[in-house]
Amino acid sequence: MEQIKHTIDLPVPPTLNTIWRRGSGRTYASPTYLAWQKQADAHAMVQRLKVQTISGDFTAEIGIDRARTRADLDNVGTKALFDWAQSRELIRNDKHCVGYSVKWVSTVDAPAGCRMTISAHEKK
Repeated sequence: MEQIKHTIDLPVPPTLNTIWRRGSGRTYASPTYLAWQKQADAHAMVQRLKVQTISGDFTAEIGIDRARTRADLDNVGTKALFDWAQSRELIRNDKHCVGYSVKWVSTVDAPAGCRMTISAHEKK
């Protein structure tokens, strides 16, 4: 059985400090976050990403082009990426992430700013 694996180039995700806003007694997605989601969708369309949902455990490797952000690596994070992947049905639920790595990479390794590889986790 072939292991499901998705590699996608996306724009650098917004920092955790900027994805949510509060007002009128509720929490909502910020305009910055909504704009990033649209950009991510456009990148996915250009790459003709084949959607095959990872329904169970998964791991992720994330590379961020350091030249494209001034944010701390731990603040440019997985929340926006995993929520986007879940809403686009690449993964069933981000709670099934069993591990991930995030590192700075060169523009060659993340031409759009961020490269994310999500792989179904093989049980041993």
